[in-house]
Amino acid sequence: MTGTKYDILYTWVDDSFPGFREERAQYATNPDDLNPERTRDNLDLLKYSLRSIERHAPWRGKVWIVTCRPQVPAWLNTEHPDVRIAYLDEFMPAEELPCFNAFAIESYVHRIPGLSDRYVHFNDDMLLMRKVGTEHFTTAEGRLKYYFDRLLPAEPKPDMAPQGSGQRNVWHTLERTFGRGGGYPRQAHQPRIIDKSDMVRLVSTYPEEFTRTRAARFRAHDTILPHKLLAAHLVQEGRAEFVGFRRTKRLMRMVRLFNSAPRNRLRLFWAWMRHPHFLCLNDDFGPLINERAESVASRFLNFLLPEPSGYEI
Repeated sequence: MTGTKYDILYTWVDDSFPGFREERAQYATNPDDLNPERTRDNLDLLKYSLRSIERHAPWRGKVWIVTCRPQVPAWLNTEHPDVRIAYLDEFMPAEELPCFNAFAIESYVHRIPGLSDRYVHFNDDMLLMRKVGTEHFTTAEGRLKYYFDRLLPAEPKPDMAPQGSGQRNVWHTLERTFGRGGGYPRQAHQPRIIDKSDMVRLVSTYPEEFTRTRAARFRAHDTILPHKLLAAHLVQEGRAEFVGFRRTKRLMRMVRLFNSAPRNRLRLFWAWMRHPHFLCLNDDFGPLINERAESVASRFLNFLLPEPSGYEI
């Protein structure tokens, strides 16, 4: 759709910011709440993601960084005309703050004043490796496209993490609405387009599920993953385009970064050779990072996107 602009929205936090870890520890109730893989910013992935959208996303409008007050990336050019910072206390109820649950935050971001009616939500670990157009997110008729990589889990597994339980809860939520059928697809972990009106309708359709999710300061076993519920729900209604598992896997690649330099080197090389449109670098370093393993990822990012963007100071 020529001339169409979508805002891009990132959720980001840096747990090395003074006071953040101490505040999180005050509210944490189990070790998973303190998992550093969800909050550290050791690779400056947001910076490289912004470089990738400047190079590969000509349809971008404003760029929103959603974070907790008063954090701002030290390298970010806040004077850039398209950069916006949205603090959680600007669109979330005070009684639900502080919040360390990305899924609770995702359930509210469509309320941000000034955000475009349709926006593309990136996690800060998501990059573009090739030109991506609006046709990757919408059909020629304007229907939203959602990408799926497998079926949602229907049954619990031993030691299932809150994220896995959240996906299972999405499955059971859909089952209550649409019937058991043959299973429900899981939205892939890549940038996804959101229509604000769809989120408003989803919240009103599943008020109990959203109330539980929003009340959880951390990821919990009785919550949902809002965007995965949204994508599958719209597809089941026939209001969004389903992109199947094979095509999704051709377009995107997730690389889990481990505490092993040889392993990271091999996985990043294969990702680069496949040259996908979407690349996610997922932090699986564990609590203590091996410097050599981290260095492999840092060198890859500098090789892939060496030129600073206009979003940097």
